[in-house]
Amino acid sequence: MLHRHLTHQRLTLAALDDIIENGTLADWQPVLARVRREPYGPVASRIAELLSERDYEESGALWRSFLDQARARTALAGTAGAFSSGHRDTAERHDEVLAEETRW
Repeated sequence: MLHRHLTHQRLTLAALDDIIENGTLADWQPVLARVRREPYGPVASRIAELLSERDYEESGALWRSFLDQARARTALAGTAGAFSSGHRDTAERHDEVLAEETRW
């Protein structure tokens, strides 16, 4: 998503605010994928911060629900030992490649 008021395409608070408020599903998908991969990462933390500070009406409820579910899945996976370390390494390499392909 191109942000008229920003001179970059990084996922800063301003960019995420614009995506949550004005973005389409196509704009949301790369961010949702990032949150799914890193539910406690910097992007997810910025989204949580925005959701606690602003009222996004319906889209805010969707984002809050998605973030909560992503974090709950991570907690369950960590407790159950869902991935062996070898699978986690492969998943992390895949995520790095995907992140390069979808770089903002």
